[in-house]
Formats: sequence, structure tokens, C-alpha cells
Amino acid sequence: MMNKSMTLNNEISKKTDMLKEMESMKNALAAENEENACKKTAQMTEEGQIIMTINSIYIKLSRHVVEPLQISMGSGKDSKEDDKPVPADNFDHQERSERNAKMQLEFIRDKLEALGELTKVVGPIVAKPLKLKLCAGNEKSVDFEIIKKFLVEEKQKKEK
Repeated sequence: MMNKSMTLNNEISKKTDMLKEMESMKNALAAENEENACKKTAQMTEEGQIIMTINSIYIKLSRHVVEPLQISMGSGKDSKEDDKPVPADNFDHQERSERNAKMQLEFIRDKLEALGELTKVVGPIVAKPLKLKLCAGNEKSVDFEIIKKFLVEEKQKKEK
């Protein structure tokens, strides 16, 4: 009987050790799972910030550059009519937000390229008279009041 009791105590001790080991493994897995969840949340937050930044740039470019200069709103050379980006009003659907952000980035790239080409063409035409007015005999200093006056004059010419 004593032998049986010792055998049972030995088994209980082994199973207790196994239980402690399993508890330890369970805790390690729970900690790893929590760490992975935190990393995923951080990644989603970062992606969301990127998507929202792209949307903000798209809106500013559309409203303050494309519309006033009457540049075509098409999103790209090979785009279809339903592939045009729109300002995002809801970021709840990750996949849709990512797709729209990609279209917005293509739009931004195309418009910046167009503005770069426009600047190359218009730059020399505007630069010479502006430089003459800015420097007013002194090549090294720029009077910002003259810049302001020049811009006001140009705006008045456009309004006429």
C-alpha cells in the first residue's frame, strides 16, 4: 500500500510539474499573442496615417492647384472613368481606403509632373520681368514688398 501511495505521489508530482510547464508555455504564448496584436495595431495605425496624409495632399492639390489652374481632373494616362480618385470621407474599410489612396497618389504624381512641365514653360517668361522688378538695381537684395506688389499687379491683370 505504501508503494502504491508513493507511486501515486510520484505521478502527482510529475503531472504537477507538467502542469506548471504548460502554464508557463501558455503565459509565454499569451504574451507573444499580445505583442503581435500590439504590432498589428501599430502597423494599422501607421497605414491609416499614411492613407489620411495622402488624402489630405490630394484634397489640397485638387482644391488649391488643379481647380484654380483648370487642369484636367483625370487621374492618369491609362485610367478608366470609374478609376478617378475621390476625397475619402470614411476610412473604415481598409481595402477600399488603400485602393483610393493608390489612385490619389497616381493623381498627385500626374498633376505634379504637369505642374513641373508648366513651370518649365512659364518660368522663364515670368522670371525675367520679376527679377528686374525685384532687384531694382541691386542684384543681391530682394524686397518682399516689391514681390507682393508684383503679385497683386499680376492678379489684377488676370481679373481684367
